[in-house]
Amino acid sequence: MGMNENIDKFGPWGKYNEVVAVTNGVVHFSASVGGQGSAQNGGLGAAGFIISGSTHGSVTLAKGGVLELGGMALGVIHEIGIFSATSTATNTTIYVLKR
Repeated sequence: MGMNENIDKFGPWGKYNEVVAVTNGVVHFSASVGGQGSAQNGGLGAAGFIISGSTHGSVTLAKGGVLELGGMALGVIHEIGIFSATSTATNTTIYVLKR
């Protein structure tokens, strides 16, 4: 996809417009699994994540289900809708990418 097509598709700010770092804690990105209810912490749109450091933690998916981070690749964008991110270690940071 060329530069002009990306601008047409995602706008001048790109695919992701915000990042939230989660280290040794939990952050929720919508009011409930499945997208029901009002938005919290900046609203819906948590559309991917990158893991840094180690893989101690999990992400709960927007439509339900939990992905454990163990065994997932570090430094790679994992594109999937996220309800919450949980880091269970001080050396695990989950960078949640928002649209």
